[in-house]
Amino acid sequence: MKNKFILLSLVLTCGLMAFTQINLSGKWIGHLIRPHSTDSATFVYNLTQTNNTLTGAVVGPDGGSVDIDSGKVAGNNFSFIITENYGQAKITGTYYTDSLSSNVALPNGHKLHLKMLRSK
Repeated sequence: MKNKFILLSLVLTCGLMAFTQINLSGKWIGHLIRPHSTDSATFVYNLTQTNNTLTGAVVGPDGGSVDIDSGKVAGNNFSFIITENYGQAKITGTYYTDSLSSNVALPNGHKLHLKMLRSK
């Protein structure tokens, strides 16, 4: 009986989460460990979500801000593009309850991974 209750609770919770719209609006902070170094670089996503559209900016370790383009949210996944002097970088990721898992595809073929935490 106890196992059935736990299973039913789990199924109901997952079902409710599937119909709940996520909201990525806010400030997200992540640290990227630089290759061959113990230094890290801090990145900030300042995001605004309106329905399934994502706008905002990415702030790099130098403090410079770059607007995001083509921002989209689909379920727990998001994507957007930033354009720098070196070209376009595509950012894709997944929203989790307490963090964002963010993958960055740079124009030179390198790929980076950032875990972003919501700033308070």
